[in-house]
Amino acid sequence: MTMDGFLVHDTGAGKASKPTEENIRGKLQRKVSQFFSYRGILWSRHIFVCSFSRPPRSTMNRMPSKLQADVTYIEQLARDDFLALPSKAQQSLIKLARELEGVVPVATGVWTFNTAELAHAAVPLLVGQVQAWAQGSQQCIYYFECQTTSLDLERIHSVFSRAKDDNVGGRAYARLNHPNACLYVGSSRAIKKRLSEHLGLGAASTYALQLSHWAAPLKLDLRFVCARYDEHIDYASIQMLEDALWHRKQPMFGRQGRK
Repeated sequence: MTMDGFLVHDTGAGKASKPTEENIRGKLQRKVSQFFSYRGILWSRHIFVCSFSRPPRSTMNRMPSKLQADVTYIEQLARDDFLALPSKAQQSLIKLARELEGVVPVATGVWTFNTAELAHAAVPLLVGQVQAWAQGSQQCIYYFECQTTSLDLERIHSVFSRAKDDNVGGRAYARLNHPNACLYVGSSRAIKKRLSEHLGLGAASTYALQLSHWAAPLKLDLRFVCARYDEHIDYASIQMLEDALWHRKQPMFGRQGRK
């Protein structure tokens, strides 16, 4: 029988199976493959089927009318997907906004340190204090802020940029943004590990501030601020809160979100 322009084979029960986009894509790919292989025409099936790229008019004119209808139908499926995106996105944002109502941290902690101390015992002490405060929480949002007023922010930006360009210590340095007193905004499900990475004590391939590899000579007074949230808050909510903080703080280093 024919349904929505496609020939559908009867099942054992005598009922027609409803065509899905996946079935249509597979069927169309086979048709196109057969059509062009019969005529010795070279054509990229990957580009045509997966990207829904309409063949040239001259090629379409050589197709059987049934195959032309299939091509038009699969294009309409693709267009419908994108036409529905705005309303779907609005629905998701409204749902998330409702879920964020009343979401506040369980606790907020503040720690200060000077980057000149990063080569001394103060580092494990700081990491240990944060770990004890976090109480094993897997939902934390944090930021680093510079409190040194005697040093130009452009200078901090320049020193970090040079360390990044020279690959000092073979470390993965965070992305450069515009100079600002806030150095970094992030979230983590393992705050002890993430703090260690920012201090320059974690895996070399993990993107972070890597403070001990460039900031010690600057003797920066930094403030590490961390908020701990209930573990039942989902990832999407935490990410939205982090993004809001990122927009507010406009950090000098790092990128927004997890991409």
